[in-house]
Amino acid sequence: MGAARAAYGAATVAAVAVSAVALTATAAAAHAAAAPGAVTPAAASAPPAAATPPAGAEARTPHARARLLAAADALVPGRPATLLVALDLAPGWHTYWRNPGDSGAATSLDWRLPPGYAASAIAWPHPERLPLPPLANYGYKARALHLVELGVPADARPGTHAELATRARWLVCSDVCIPEEADLALRLPVRAQSAPVEAHAPLFAAALAALPRPAPGAVLAQAAGSEARLEFDAAWNPVLDGARDVLFFPYADGALDHAAPQPLAKHDGRWQLSARLGYLASAQGLPAVAVDGRLGGVLVATRDGARVAYELQAAVANP
Repeated sequence: MGAARAAYGAATVAAVAVSAVALTATAAAAHAAAAPGAVTPAAASAPPAAATPPAGAEARTPHARARLLAAADALVPGRPATLLVALDLAPGWHTYWRNPGDSGAATSLDWRLPPGYAASAIAWPHPERLPLPPLANYGYKARALHLVELGVPADARPGTHAELATRARWLVCSDVCIPEEADLALRLPVRAQSAPVEAHAPLFAAALAALPRPAPGAVLAQAAGSEARLEFDAAWNPVLDGARDVLFFPYADGALDHAAPQPLAKHDGRWQLSARLGYLASAQGLPAVAVDGRLGGVLVATRDGARVAYELQAAVANP
């Protein structure tokens, strides 16, 4: 993701399409969403979602405008393409990150593609914490941008067209939660060359900018009583020195208490972040929420007035 972001900033909008190959590094670990209708008591009493609009590049539901966009105007044989599913949400409503927190469900995309084509998992922008005292959720307000890499087969024939379709499902919440969905489709030509779609450039730039950057250094996670402690090596000091509103969003449900404070302090020249263990880690230990001995997630902080995010895989210390 860092290479894709740098290429975009240093070159032109065309770099967005070319840099799509980097998307899978962030998206590969995305987990499947739970069934939206069984998420919260509010969802059970909410009015049913409106009928799905006809398939198209854009669809509207009672609480969102959904769009399927391509960064470039054509598909090139053997070259990955970048797609974006954008949800513009009604004021006061939100959707969810890959780990939705204490309630909710992650947005899902069910693709229908021609033979030989393949869509990656969603590359998730960093979330924000959505307080719902005494609980908290992880998600997006106003707009949610979901980048996907499309694998284009090398034998795709220039002069033909490819029909790309997906059924997007999301849970949109305010004081109630309502499952919504939309069928979206694009018909793109196959050509030997492509050009960026200038009208879509700001959205793709915003989506790339919101993706977590690679971690600058190593992180160690260990349990200390009822808390998890993340210790950052010295390579993190330039990132965390002067940072504000630092939060760690774990990929695994049950790893941390989603609503609890996460104090950050420096000890012996290294930063440490503390967080209350979640229900699963409390019951079974921190290794129970680790994947291959690591606790994955996204660290988000405010620096120079802007929110920045880093993807990390913290090595879990044996208890």
